[in-house]
Amino acid sequence: MRKIPVAKYTSNKGFSDSGIIINTAFRKLLCSVRMKKYQLGEFEEVVMLTVGILYNDAYGVSIKKEIEQRLARKVSVGALQSALKRLEDKGYLKSHEGEATQERAGRPRRYFVITALGKRALEHTKTTRENLWKAIPEIALNPRFTG
Repeated sequence: MRKIPVAKYTSNKGFSDSGIIINTAFRKLLCSVRMKKYQLGEFEEVVMLTVGILYNDAYGVSIKKEIEQRLARKVSVGALQSALKRLEDKGYLKSHEGEATQERAGRPRRYFVITALGKRALEHTKTTRENLWKAIPEIALNPRFTG
């Protein structure tokens, strides 16, 4: 399969092809077309589901605490921030700043919500998992008949 260059990077202005500037949103769209539709990693799925659970109170620390409490597993701040950034870049999450607080030395919290595209990605992931579970023959999960 022959690879065709879509665009070339030009300084801080973004990507261009023959002098036409392709903005960041369009570049993300081009990248997502080349990726598998609605691809979510396991941790990304957990993060998105947790954002949904927390709804209007989904910010970094609350997401971290909720995952740790519900799944009894430790979550590093770096891993969570990376996942939130990836999900926002994919268009699955959107964020906004809240009010500045004294406890955060005047810095605002960043709140996350699931986008329509994110909802479709979660639905696709759920359907895919359900179909895989339904496809497993009952005998395959019966410990009396496995090696």
